[in-house]
Amino acid sequence: MPQSSRFFFFVLVHVGVANAECPIPDGPLAARIPIAQTTPETLACDFRAERAARPSPQVGLALSGGGTRAGLFAHGVMQGLFDSGLLEKVDTISSVSGGGYAALWYFTKRMEAARQGWDYRQIFSDCLPTWWVGDPGRQAGPLTDLQKLIAQAKGWPMACPNSAHFAPGDPYRWQAHLARWPDIFGESPVVVTGSRQSGPWFQLLGMGIEAAFTTITRLQLRSDVGDLYQAGIERTWGLNPVPRSFNGPVNALADRKTKWAYTNDNGNPRRTTVGLAVDLANWAALRDWLGRTPNAPSWVLNARIGNKQHDVRPETIYEMSPFVYGSDSSKYSGADFPYPGLGTAVRISGAFADYQGLPEGTGAAKTLQRFSAITRNARWSMEMKGEAGQAPYNLSDGGGEENLALYSLVRRGIPNIIAVDASFDAAGRMDDLCRVRQGLARDGLVLEVPALEELQQVCEQAGTKAYNTSAWLNPVMSGRVKWPVNPATGAVTMPDTKIWFIKLGWNQQEYRRAFNEGQCENAAHPVSCLLTVYYGHNTTIVDKKDRYMLFPQLSTAGLTLNSSTYLFWAYRELGRSAGRMLTWNEAAETIEYAATRECAQVARRYVKGHRAGVLPRDTSSDPSCRDAPP
Repeated sequence: MPQSSRFFFFVLVHVGVANAECPIPDGPLAARIPIAQTTPETLACDFRAERAARPSPQVGLALSGGGTRAGLFAHGVMQGLFDSGLLEKVDTISSVSGGGYAALWYFTKRMEAARQGWDYRQIFSDCLPTWWVGDPGRQAGPLTDLQKLIAQAKGWPMACPNSAHFAPGDPYRWQAHLARWPDIFGESPVVVTGSRQSGPWFQLLGMGIEAAFTTITRLQLRSDVGDLYQAGIERTWGLNPVPRSFNGPVNALADRKTKWAYTNDNGNPRRTTVGLAVDLANWAALRDWLGRTPNAPSWVLNARIGNKQHDVRPETIYEMSPFVYGSDSSKYSGADFPYPGLGTAVRISGAFADYQGLPEGTGAAKTLQRFSAITRNARWSMEMKGEAGQAPYNLSDGGGEENLALYSLVRRGIPNIIAVDASFDAAGRMDDLCRVRQGLARDGLVLEVPALEELQQVCEQAGTKAYNTSAWLNPVMSGRVKWPVNPATGAVTMPDTKIWFIKLGWNQQEYRRAFNEGQCENAAHPVSCLLTVYYGHNTTIVDKKDRYMLFPQLSTAGLTLNSSTYLFWAYRELGRSAGRMLTWNEAAETIEYAATRECAQVARRYVKGHRAGVLPRDTSSDPSCRDAPP
């Protein structure tokens, strides 16, 4: 749409909204209509700026928190949605904490593609690392069989010609970059040879020493560790790499010496501080790009005001978007967000190592808050000035209130929502799903996932029952949100919101059988080949009590501090396998699930710190699939 046409379009929208007594978003606004009173008319008012280009959004994508693990899994789900064509239909992406890493990757690449004039769809391209399958230092037999079959795996244009994942023109550089920068605190790329990769322990030790020194001497109040966290997020997930060049043979040694260069970096030569150029990756630039790209999704980043609370308080969910920022407790503003950089917003949304991340009133929270007065190394949050009559407040990790980023999409009345849950949940207690369910129920909305048997009991009787996330029977589960009845009319305020729930879990037995039989991505064993290979390389890394592999429920802090290329591939493919099962039915204007049936996921006895079940010794044993209720 030409600039002049867009101007008059926005004028008409604002005039119509103003006539409906809906304030124009050019400064502080009143609170939104309570979610229980939502109607199509209130949505048009509350979200008028977002709906100017898309008056009737159909699909939302919620990306949960969970540090690097959540970022990798969310990235994989987005890749699967791209494979199925559904990503093109997404109207709004809502993210919190680690899910924001993947969203930042997507938006910065799309903005750079538009700025430079290349097809953004290249960013999902990758080759299949067949060289990794037959690593001589690993088990022979099944891996050797897999190596013969894996090159024919579906969805892969070709096998990688080398371990650098390099071909003329460097078409795989975006995925190769993620594979070489899995550690956001790492100052240099890892070497991808199939061998074990060391973590950034020297860098972390140096950060700890520097943080202690600045705390003791009080030389500065700048949050060194928080700033390095942000720089790492921007380097790994935000930067757009230019094609690499090799002057000689392309091998591991040449890959190690590769000098990465970028089109949107800040020009800082220091490895620890190289990050995004704020003038290219900011809210105003994103808003302008959205105005020029009507089929692109908008982005809502979720943070939190104040300390973590035991009771649900959706009013403390703080939204940052290209159009409006704020919360019910602080009110909303249509002015430019005070911190313009997109990387800063992701840092705020994922500021997990902050005193506000501890429950209010606890001794630990009070101690860390006193410590934060001495050094900002204990304060990763960012301060906001209150409106007239309001005290300043801090914004930090949104996962402390709502770790699925689902509430913000339900509130927008989007009828089809894909909810990606990559939170740490080894025991399968569904804490984050239960919390958003409780937050919605407070206002009369009911969240249901029929395949999760006894979900209400699991949520209400915390510590008694749970689900086995390593015997997970459905890559995707269908659900719904039921809206309340208007007492004046006797009718529901809104039609049901359809939920497509993707949980970080897998059926380990399926991969076990595929590996033992040396088959994958066929009718008998439809599981991912690359993930089957990962299984084969890591079968000894198990929980001694329940015998299941620790993957995929690896700890948030541990994986954020020390990830690997192989974990990137594994999480990406696990998410991709789920995401590609969802497609868009244009005629019915709804999402369709490729599975012919959904199995009931049975709640079992909760075992603290372990799976709700024990891995059977018999490889043929598998949880029976009983149809889930509709």
